[in-house]
Amino acid sequence: MGLVTHPSRKRIGLWNIRSLCATGGERILVDELSRHGICIMGLQEVRWHGDGELCYADFNILWSGPAEGHPRLAGVALVLSNQANRALIEWHQISKRLMVARFRHLYDTMLAIVCYAPTNEASAETKDLFYTALKDSFLFTRSNDHIICPLTR
Repeated sequence: MGLVTHPSRKRIGLWNIRSLCATGGERILVDELSRHGICIMGLQEVRWHGDGELCYADFNILWSGPAEGHPRLAGVALVLSNQANRALIEWHQISKRLMVARFRHLYDTMLAIVCYAPTNEASAETKDLFYTALKDSFLFTRSNDHIICPLTR
């Protein structure tokens, strides 16, 4: 059973990657994360279709994006080191802009919410749907969760 240890000993980050569709994008990503000692990295604008899990080098990539056949817009992901992957309890795709993951933590559990908010140019309906889904994602929380939820657009 893995644990994500005290936050001061592990690096957790957020990165608007702007696309992982280019050839070799995963290699460049994991090289940068390794070089900086990142344990958990939330990504926005991944632009991969569907949702899934991919092992690449010493990292595991969990992603949530638009359905197959739809434009490659938005998309979020979590990139986990081997230690963080062992501490992963569960993860859920909420939408192409939102996912949650729970980890075993030294002090109990930690919930990471990765989100990519619509820009100001998006319709009011799109924004309302996103913020309703973000609010609903907190239904996954438990009273003992430490919550990490950075928000970018």
